[in-house]
Amino acid sequence: ADRLADVAARLPDILDDAAPQDDSAATYAHKISSTEAVIDWSRPADQLARHIRAFAPAPAAWFTGHR
Repeated sequence: ADRLADVAARLPDILDDAAPQDDSAATYAHKISSTEAVIDWSRPADQLARHIRAFAPAPAAWFTGHR
């Protein structure tokens, strides 16, 4: 709560120092498709965990196979 009050008090100064972004340096990501959310079980566990979190809640990581 103290940090929030500190930031709120300094907000006008923070905004005064703001600079517009250089649109010519911007990069754009393509739209994520559901096929990219397919789980590849050959990947290490830490990568699988990040993959599943990256696609949550949508389009949601998925796989086909038997239970």
